[in-house]
Amino acid sequence: SLQGGQETKFDSDMKEEELDAQGKILKSQIDPILKAVIYNTYDKKGKVLSSKMEPTIAGVDANNQGLAGNALYPETAIKVGSSWENEQNIQGVKLKIKYTVKNITGASVITDITGVANAFGIQGKLTGDAIFDIATGNNDSIKLGMTINAQGATITMNLDATTKKIN
Repeated sequence: SLQGGQETKFDSDMKEEELDAQGKILKSQIDPILKAVIYNTYDKKGKVLSSKMEPTIAGVDANNQGLAGNALYPETAIKVGSSWENEQNIQGVKLKIKYTVKNITGASVITDITGVANAFGIQGKLTGDAIFDIATGNNDSIKLGMTINAQGATITMNLDATTKKIN
């Protein structure tokens, strides 16, 4: 990405000594979020009923519609080829996401994800996929990429997350 006319490369998996000055600043801001555990309680349609983050992080509200967002499942039955859309506002980022069912196994629904994200007048394109557990509605895994073109720079961000049900 470009920061003040300078190119900055950042990968959250890199060690601090491998990063430039801008990367170290980003790492100090992002690391606490990556190390936190978020506990969400959902209803059967995927709506977040409550969220708790451990440890808590100043300035990050885990109760803001679920920090990682949610799928909000459709009211009608789905099949391969079915799709549904959600609009969310997470920490000031407006998301419009479309889920399209590409496969249904005995235990899971596998979807493609497309959509847009808007924040501070900048729009990004979303692509990815997600796997949902049929019995629990849990979003077992999500891979989401976002590409932003702003001021002549292309910024790419990737999220790869897994979740599990805790009894």
